[in-house]
Amino acid sequence: MDETERSRYLGFEGVIVWFQVHCSYLRAASTEGEFSLLQDFQSVMPKDYQEILRAAGDTDEWPWVIEFKARLRAEQEVLVGLEGAFDPAVWSGLSEAGRARAVEIYRQWGPSYLESIRKAIRNAGLIVPAESF
Repeated sequence: MDETERSRYLGFEGVIVWFQVHCSYLRAASTEGEFSLLQDFQSVMPKDYQEILRAAGDTDEWPWVIEFKARLRAEQEVLVGLEGAFDPAVWSGLSEAGRARAVEIYRQWGPSYLESIRKAIRNAGLIVPAESF
């Protein structure tokens, strides 16, 4: 594409959002462990694009948005469920990277989530990743 054509495409919000989603998938694919897409979305994707994706409805207009949001929801549901009703078997079944990433996501969600999960992990006799937090 020449510069003018590239500028036209980059001026279209949908292309920029697609690019952000695509980059998020690429970054998540290059990491080990669970919850990498959710952590990338929350930590790396610019806030304005996060808001666009949150506001996007589940329509056929952008099917890739539907797929992306479904994957984010799936990762989020596991963490919400784990925080709500801690299951040591589920926690132990996560990779070491996934457990550390989960703790980081809980930290981003707020102190009540973090404290709840830390307490549940300790009560189960397990080690909290990154105990120094």
